[in-house]
Amino acid sequence: MPRIVKQPRPIDLKDPPPFATVGETQETLRTSRATVYRMIADGRLEAIKIGGGTRVKIDSLRQLIQAAPSL
Repeated sequence: MPRIVKQPRPIDLKDPPPFATVGETQETLRTSRATVYRMIADGRLEAIKIGGGTRVKIDSLRQLIQAAPSL
């Protein structure tokens, strides 16, 4: 039987939870998982480990978006 995989959704930054999964962050930024992990590694995003998963702090995600140059 095929496994049903729930696709992550972008985060609603108006009323977000305190943390987002890497998949949710990826969808919000419309980038790859590798880019999200690179942003965590170089300090552009703050993250914590919970169990076996990585969670990105929403405040960090907000700051990254606000600091981005507008087009």
